[in-house]
Amino acid sequence: MPEDALARNESPWLALLVEPNHERAVATRLRRKGFEVYLPVRREQRRWSDRIKETEVVIFPGYVFGRVRYADRMRVLNLPGVRSFVCSGREPILVDESEIAEVRALTDTRLPVLSVPFLHKGQKVVISQGPLASLRGVIVRVRDAWRIVVNIKALGCAVAVELNPGDVDFEAASRPKSSGR
Repeated sequence: MPEDALARNESPWLALLVEPNHERAVATRLRRKGFEVYLPVRREQRRWSDRIKETEVVIFPGYVFGRVRYADRMRVLNLPGVRSFVCSGREPILVDESEIAEVRALTDTRLPVLSVPFLHKGQKVVISQGPLASLRGVIVRVRDAWRIVVNIKALGCAVAVELNPGDVDFEAASRPKSSGR
C-alpha cells in the first residue's frame, strides 16, 4: 500500500501502541466507534492450583491493529488506553494488508502460535535461559534455522549452536559484560 494512503483519506491498517493489558478494551472501544479492528489472539492452557483452563492470550502484547483514516487519527489517540500509533518519525507506519492476512491465517489454523522476538542477521544477543544462559553471540541464518555464533578471539575461531529465538536477550547484549562472569 502506498505511503500516502493516509493523505488520500483511505483506511490503511495501522498498529496502535496501547497501555499494558488494555488490548481487549481498546479493541472494543475502537469497534464501538466504527473502526475495523484486529487483535490477534491464541489459545493457551493456564494451570491454577485447582484447575486447568483454556484462555485467549494476545499474541502481540501492547498492540492493536486498526483501519484508521488520516482524519480519524486524533479520535483514536484520544481513546482511553491508547498511547500512540507505531510511527517512523512523525508518520504512522502502515501495516501491509498481506501481513494482517498472514497472521489471521496462522491464528485461524488453531495450531500453537508463539510470539518470538524479531531477529536480524548479525544482531548481538545474550542467551537468557537454558544451559547456555549468559553466553554472548551473534545471530546468523543457516538453512532456515537460527543459530548463534560465539567467537573465541584468542583462538581465532568460532562455534555455532541452534537457537530458540525466545531464549535470547537483546537488551543485555548491548550492556557491557560484568566482571563477575
